[in-house]
Amino acid sequence: MHSRIAKRIYRYYFRVLGLSCWSSKQWLQICLILYTCLILFVEFHEIAIGLITDFNGTKLSIAGSVLFYITLGYNAVHFFNCLIALIGQKYEETIEKIFQDIDDTFQLRLFYQSTHEEEKRLQSDNYFRYYWIFEGFWLLTLIIDAFYEGRFAELLFHARYIFAVQGVTSNYLQQLMVVVEIENKLKVLSHCLVKHNLLFKEKLYPFENNRNLLKTYEVMNADFIEVKKANNDSKEFSSRIGPYQLKRILAMKHVYTQLTKVCQLSSTMYGSRLFLTVLLCIYDFTLVLYFLIIALTDRAVDAWLTFWSFYTNLPSIVKFAFLCKKCESCSSMTSDILLKLRSSPVKSLLVDDFILQIRQNPIKFTAYDFYELNTETLTQVSVIVFDLMLFLVQMFYLTNEP
Repeated sequence: MHSRIAKRIYRYYFRVLGLSCWSSKQWLQICLILYTCLILFVEFHEIAIGLITDFNGTKLSIAGSVLFYITLGYNAVHFFNCLIALIGQKYEETIEKIFQDIDDTFQLRLFYQSTHEEEKRLQSDNYFRYYWIFEGFWLLTLIIDAFYEGRFAELLFHARYIFAVQGVTSNYLQQLMVVVEIENKLKVLSHCLVKHNLLFKEKLYPFENNRNLLKTYEVMNADFIEVKKANNDSKEFSSRIGPYQLKRILAMKHVYTQLTKVCQLSSTMYGSRLFLTVLLCIYDFTLVLYFLIIALTDRAVDAWLTFWSFYTNLPSIVKFAFLCKKCESCSSMTSDILLKLRSSPVKSLLVDDFILQIRQNPIKFTAYDFYELNTETLTQVSVIVFDLMLFLVQMFYLTNEP
């Protein structure tokens, strides 16, 4: 599946879940706002019914109580996500406009044109194209289970539960798509710096044995720099080519500023949502592991229901793992750009200012500044889940000792 098609599909997927209200078409944006308000009303109704049920003291089994509170938590977080999406339409619009402005940057398009192989290589790293496989297996398992057990009356409840879960865990996917787009732009900057350095190094030598390179300089500088074929003096050529080189650096510096702005906007837009999502998923996955161990060892709960709950957590685990990995990979691109700038033959205060800007404003992704999204965070979350699960298992066997 082509990455552009996947992006369009997931854009409508987010709109169906109420996580995106912005559109370039005004009539569609109004419809999305009304639809999101409808989802808010439905989720509020579900939360109210759940609180009333809990207040009346309705007795449920252990597994039923866990499923009840987890469903209530997912409904509450989905309600919050839809509310943030409704309020943050301007942030989403600004992010889309910044990406479009970077794509339309004349200096980068003139200086660097990606080949078909490079475009294919960039698209091959878009892991979100394969998420539909996990989602498809998830829904297929639900339908097969309902058909096999004959519990079609519960299918509507499970459908509402899955809708709320998707409305929560899709925050990972939204943030991941922004991270992938930023990483692609950083790769373009890196390619530009490579070609920029190579061209500038070649100008220090006579052009007698490299007529094609001289012709390239003439074409790229025809609008604003005069290049003389007969003059091979490196000093004079350096003084003439200087404005061209600095103009490219200035364009790259502006693009990097825009990308750091996107990072800040994405942290504001998705940060609080990711924070609540991670907390809820830790709670959910810990309880599922706990009941899975109890079901396999003590048979105190339904093993099939517990295993199905564990299976439904797999897509969110994959999303969070790939998000942390991709955020760390994107952040490491700034080190590569810094290395190319330090080794650049262009000596200018503008280059030094660019290096200082990258050091002071590195590309990093946080959940509303609570924690940074990287593999270290993923490891810490895994340790927290394991410790909580181990504590619950120990408490279960201590309380059930004869």
